[in-house]
Amino acid sequence: MQQSDDLSPLEIVEMFAGLSCFLKDSSDVSQTLLDDFRIWQGYNFLCDLLLRLEQAKEAESKDALKDLVNLITSLTTYGVNELKPAGVTTVAPFLLPGFAVPQPAGKGHSVRNIQAFSVLQNAFLKAKTSYLAQIILDAITNIYIADNANYFILESQHTLSQFAERISKLPEVQTKYFEMLEFVVFSLNYIPCKELISISILLKSSTSYQCSIIATKTLLKFSRHDYIFKDVFREVGL
Repeated sequence: MQQSDDLSPLEIVEMFAGLSCFLKDSSDVSQTLLDDFRIWQGYNFLCDLLLRLEQAKEAESKDALKDLVNLITSLTTYGVNELKPAGVTTVAPFLLPGFAVPQPAGKGHSVRNIQAFSVLQNAFLKAKTSYLAQIILDAITNIYIADNANYFILESQHTLSQFAERISKLPEVQTKYFEMLEFVVFSLNYIPCKELISISILLKSSTSYQCSIIATKTLLKFSRHDYIFKDVFREVGL
């Protein structure tokens, strides 16, 4: 798949919107078109398109960027096969009382397309503007909220752990990032140890005073939520 400089940002997004409808309809019965989309580098194209739109000067580019993120968010739910949470164990070193791995809610809510999600993740890691970073964090938050199983289906992607490396340089998204961590603890009843290790590293290396303050406030909320976090913090180096 190739981008055309003859098309405006909105025209490119409109073309993908039409293709997205075909992918959605076909994915109800067959994985073939989604497999073809992957083979023909469709997901790489989408990531490149996001980064291209981010730098575009046209007035409509921001709207096109937001529309494209929404289309990719929908694309994460396309697929014949249901994905199950993987890598989560009830014998993890630290668990909150009553934790249970949630089961997928079903088609339209559950993530079934990891490659589409990776587009959002990779674009965030390469984003040059806080605008793109913000709308991607909003999109991923919506994915997590849409189905409690989605965070666990996607846990092997180490999304929030990787994002921690960037947020000190993106002050506009810092509050949103830590709200996502709070969602994992308070709404999913789960202790995100990998993410907390990344926060520990962040606090030791960050030159952003604002980021350190926001992180500390979130960690205090966790420590007040359950006494087990004192042991967790000690284990992860906080």
